[in-house]
Amino acid sequence: MSAQKAKKNNPAIPSDLSAKPKRGVKDFIDSLIIAFVIAMFIRTFFISAYRIPSGSMEDTLLVGDHILASKIHYIVGDPSFGDIAVFEYPLEPDKDFIKRVIGTPGDHIRMEGRQIYRNGVLLQEPYAKFYP
Repeated sequence: MSAQKAKKNNPAIPSDLSAKPKRGVKDFIDSLIIAFVIAMFIRTFFISAYRIPSGSMEDTLLVGDHILASKIHYIVGDPSFGDIAVFEYPLEPDKDFIKRVIGTPGDHIRMEGRQIYRNGVLLQEPYAKFYP
């Protein structure tokens, strides 16, 4: 039997070989769209990436560092003392601030000179730096 007859009699061999590359491109585009949708879902509800713009958290976070921040933690609970939180700057909502939590609801925060007191107790923060 010749190759032509075998091809006609076997439905597993496509008669139009040009259909395969078109399908491959379509599958690739479909995969890209699905990956994009999943990435946007994750970025919107679970994790966001940020770049550190200033030296206010040195030596913990350095200028230019990149971090991933979990959004789940604050959906299921409140920030805790010592957490590093990302939030919108109230006066410029397009800017994000990255700061350490030094007080939670109900805490009394007082600053005397360069010392911070939380509920009357001096905070021991060896990582904190003060600039003139």
